[in-house]
Amino acid sequence: MSSVNIIKEKSISIVNSCVDIASKYDFSKTKELLEAKKNIISNFKVNAPLIGLFSSGKSSLLNKYFGFKYLPEDITPLTAVACELYYSDENYLEIVDNNGNVSKNTIEHLSELTSNSCQYVKMYINSSKLKTLTDITIVDMPGLDSGYEQHNKAIQNYLNDASFFIVIMDAAQGTPKDSLLSFLKELELYKLNFALIITKSDLKMSKDIEDIKKYSRDVIYDNIGEEVFVGAVSSINDDLADFDNVIRNVEVDSIVKKFIKNHIAYLIENELKSELDRKIKYSFLDAKEINENINSVKNKKKEIENIIDREIINIKNKVNGEVVSNIISDISNALSSNADMLVSKVKENSSGLGDAINQIVRPVIVSSSDRNLNKALGDIYARLQLSFDSALGDLLVASPNVGDLSLAHKTVDDMSDILKEFIQSRLLTTAGVTVAGTLGATAAVSTAVTLSSVALPIVGALVIAALPLLSGLFKSGNENAQNEQIKSQITGSVIPSVLSQIRSKVEAMVSEQTGNFIDAVRAKFEDDVKSIEETLNSLLEEKKQKESEFEALKNEMQEDLNKVNNIISEMNTLL
Repeated sequence: MSSVNIIKEKSISIVNSCVDIASKYDFSKTKELLEAKKNIISNFKVNAPLIGLFSSGKSSLLNKYFGFKYLPEDITPLTAVACELYYSDENYLEIVDNNGNVSKNTIEHLSELTSNSCQYVKMYINSSKLKTLTDITIVDMPGLDSGYEQHNKAIQNYLNDASFFIVIMDAAQGTPKDSLLSFLKELELYKLNFALIITKSDLKMSKDIEDIKKYSRDVIYDNIGEEVFVGAVSSINDDLADFDNVIRNVEVDSIVKKFIKNHIAYLIENELKSELDRKIKYSFLDAKEINENINSVKNKKKEIENIIDREIINIKNKVNGEVVSNIISDISNALSSNADMLVSKVKENSSGLGDAINQIVRPVIVSSSDRNLNKALGDIYARLQLSFDSALGDLLVASPNVGDLSLAHKTVDDMSDILKEFIQSRLLTTAGVTVAGTLGATAAVSTAVTLSSVALPIVGALVIAALPLLSGLFKSGNENAQNEQIKSQITGSVIPSVLSQIRSKVEAMVSEQTGNFIDAVRAKFEDDVKSIEETLNSLLEEKKQKESEFEALKNEMQEDLNKVNNIISEMNTLL
């Protein structure tokens, strides 16, 4: 049995133990959420997308490595779609359209698909080598510089904590281009690992390839501060050893442990344990006191709703004003500081200006949104939690999220993490058994918790309206004067025009994130109140038993709480 399967089996065993305890005390919601995790854990696979510039040789490499010719190699940017590879005795496609509908078709149909009509494709192939990749899903991705919004979205779908990127670079490039380096910096923002593979090595002398590998390693280290594996392959010469080495050495165990822990830790520590803690605490109340508390909770519901409603006004004012302005300011600063690079792009090929702006803007939106939204919404969530605790008073059990610290002293990141884990524990239970299903749910979680996967695709078409401003700028014979003239147009006309167009997209993104945040906050507090009510009502029924029986039940509950604490220790040791 593989080490990954051992981790999965032990994790499912942990979940089963928790399900037994949840069933025993009729914690129905927690039981349902735990049960759903087992399917996710069983079907987990690491995503390994191949990403690079257009025509860098990704499809050719995969065709040669897996021994088939099904992936189109001579395609246009529009016809490139993300293609996940799976083993099957039968060869066929599953096509997922932009509405999430799935249809089956022949392999040959792949070349007819476009990014406008197809979200992604799952290709099932009878390949012996593909069959051996039991814990990894290879994904053939559209080119980074293909310039279509669908491609940016496709790339965004795989920026999750269960991915390992294999970055592809054509040997003819000699060094990673700015667009590729921008993407690698984006991977660093998400703390995702990657390796670089140089294709078409047969077109260069061996010494030149070694120089390119060394130079690429140095450039990557200088830009993101990470040492990564850099290999070289040739599909023509059947020299694929470095690619095979990358695939065989992906740290699957580490990725699966992180993924599983993210899925089950919150449910066990903050849901199951809290429910059991609460039940034990309330068990010391007599029937009259329980009834009084049930009535108190009903009265507090409206108060809590009013608190949230009042805070929503503050939330919307803050994010629509301060947060949007800060993000736009960060984008403006990034574009202005790269004005010289944009000048060179215009002189090379003015049609590439849009892609250059996209490459600058997207990582900025990721980092700026993460920083500004987390700060604003984290502060607000902390205030709401304090108000919630104050309203419910003694009904609350000391939260394991807080420990010995006062909520007033919790950091913004802690507040965001609490809400993120709450949402993740619920949304990810709906994920399908396929990689794509998990990715879709992960994207939903990322959106709901306003963390760093809020990157907004800014496509080449965005700045087309600004390009005519650059016409007639190449008449001066003095290169310095020409550069200054172009730079003046970029900083004085193009960047303001682009910012104006981007602002509406940023405002829409922030508005959507804020709405999801508000919905998540309501759901969390409603869940907490409902859980308190259910526990009190359950105990009221149990109090009708003979006192001796109830005393025995209290002792049994304490023993089960000790079991949960032991499970948490076991989980932390395993994962």
